[in-house]
Amino acid sequence: MTLGWQVLPEFRVVQHQRDEVVLHQIRSFFGFGKVTKNHGDRKEFRVRGSKNLNQLVAFFRCNKLRTPSKQVAFETFSKIVEIMDKGNHLTTEGLHEIAVLASKMN
Repeated sequence: MTLGWQVLPEFRVVQHQRDEVVLHQIRSFFGFGKVTKNHGDRKEFRVRGSKNLNQLVAFFRCNKLRTPSKQVAFETFSKIVEIMDKGNHLTTEGLHEIAVLASKMN
């Protein structure tokens, strides 16, 4: 946090609580992540940490998402993970690039 900002990317899949079993199946498939309460009657599968996020990026590079908007969001997310892997999030330029990319995501 030498620049006064901290970048904490995370991957989330949100479902209604009646479909919580799907989130646990996803967690079991990948072998990492957490299933937690999201908001109201929703639950989420959440992944943080560079090692696990890189595994997700590799998986979705081989297994494309089905909707164009989700694929575009994934590509943006993977660029942010790549910037962080290189350590560029610790520079003013890298932090600015991440902010621009993140502003384009939902």
